[in-house]
Amino acid sequence: MSPVPVVPLTSRLVATYSDAEGATAANVLHFLAIGGDFDETTGDGIAQLWADFFELYSVNSWQIDTALEWTDLRVDPPETLIVNTDGAIGDSTAATLPANVAACLSLSAASGGRSGRGRIYLPGISEEYVTNSSLSNPFITATIAGYVSFATQCAGTHGWVPAVYSRTDGISRSVLSTGMSTVVDTQRRRSQRLES
Repeated sequence: MSPVPVVPLTSRLVATYSDAEGATAANVLHFLAIGGDFDETTGDGIAQLWADFFELYSVNSWQIDTALEWTDLRVDPPETLIVNTDGAIGDSTAATLPANVAACLSLSAASGGRSGRGRIYLPGISEEYVTNSSLSNPFITATIAGYVSFATQCAGTHGWVPAVYSRTDGISRSVLSTGMSTVVDTQRRRSQRLES
């Protein structure tokens, strides 16, 4: 296993999920410190805000795990805490899309070119939000608004802002804008895990 690099001002939250059929998914989220602490109380708060966002867009056959890993990448060796959510399930009661299908949230930082762009693949999307492989505008609008609310609360309440981490230059940059494609994405690696 390769060593974890030191990344100035940065922490990493790994959010994990599962569905009723046994499929799993994960998001790796990065944050920049703007005065926030690295402790369980802060981590629990950020993790629960993410769980609340997940609950907003997902179906009720998917659930976010109750224990998530939050890692302080500012120090060597990195410090990892187990932080907690309430294990939220999605709000939608409609049928879910296949487990390898996700909506893609695009993140952009102020600078860095390609290094300042990132993606978050959101699992547990309902069939009711998709027509001919296209996400509905109300779903896109609500999901972007939910992410912006998450980011605003992370910064205002906990002192950490969502960031895009670039392995190319080892720098994290704060997220300044968010978008979403209307086309649902297929996760090839998730498809391969499901088939094996």
